[in-house]
Amino acid sequence: MTVESENQPPLRNAALRSADEVLLDSELPSLLVCSIFEDQRPLKGVAGALDWRLKGFLSRFVMNGHITGAHDEFVYVPIKHQGDVRHLMLVGLGAERGRRQSEVMLANLAQRVCAMNFKRVAVSRSSFPFLDESRIKKALKGVEVEITQ
Repeated sequence: MTVESENQPPLRNAALRSADEVLLDSELPSLLVCSIFEDQRPLKGVAGALDWRLKGFLSRFVMNGHITGAHDEFVYVPIKHQGDVRHLMLVGLGAERGRRQSEVMLANLAQRVCAMNFKRVAVSRSSFPFLDESRIKKALKGVEVEITQ
């Protein structure tokens, strides 16, 4: 299922592009990766900002039980925006205060990105504060990686 979204002005930052800008306003197609917690409702952080720009699209999936945020859940969400398909992957991190198993999560993410043949991936720094940029790039070797807010 895809959603049409209106052309809304991007949020800008001089240092890093915001995740919603990368997903919805970027000229170059890429996969945006952000996290979601199973016990955080309404959605917050990057997922919440994207949900707002998409008029509750992600919240509807959550309310219907299609997206849970359970640990090690990976959900690909294609989004139709201005005639183009944009790509979002939500990574379930389990409980908000739970323990993060970053190496396993990175390996699973890399496997999925490889299987989907994405050449560009944008990873939200605020979604994965327990990971540093070098570990992300190492796990996603062979893929152009952009770190966003």
